Formats: sequence, C-alpha cells, structure tokens
Amino acid sequence: MIYSRREEVEIMRLVGASESFIKAPFYIEGLLQGLVGAVAGIGVLFVCSLPWQPRRAECAGRDDGSPLPGTRTAVVIILVSMLAGSLGCYVSLKSS
Repeated sequence: MIYSRREEVEIMRLVGASESFIKAPFYIEGLLQGLVGAVAGIGVLFVCSLPWQPRRAECAGRDDGSPLPGTRTAVVIILVSMLAGSLGCYVSLKSS
C-alpha cells in the first residue's frame, strides 16, 4: 500500500508530519477493506443460498430458514475481517 503512495509520504515527511499521522490513513483503509469484504461475503452468502431457502426451512422444521448468520456471528465475522485488514496493513507498514 505504502509503495504506491511513496511520493505523497515523502512530501508529508518533508513538511514535518509525524509517523502516526502518515500511517493513520493506511490503517483506516485496512479497516474499511475488512468491513467491505465481510459485508460483501455475507451478502454473497445470502444471495447464493436464496434458491435453497424454502427447502432448508422444511428440513430444519422452522419457518424462518434464514441463510444469514445470527447477529452475534455476523458482528464477529465483521470484526475479525476488520482485524485482518488492519493486521495486513500493520505487516505492510512494518516492512517498509
């Protein structure tokens, strides 16, 4: 990530920006990428399981037949994905 913006980072360093000020946008981008990835994954899960939804409800003996994970599970998936995005950013910035 930082390699594609090295000119911007160099200019920021020349004008006296601190390292945390330079790195903060990269961490925010990693968090947002994790968030978008998790939401997209849950969305794809929902769309792909729509054809089987009525059959699942019959087999499970319940009426909702929702293919989506529960609220707690969805929140955990989103948080772990955001953590993975920020961890990837951390590793990327650590090696630069």
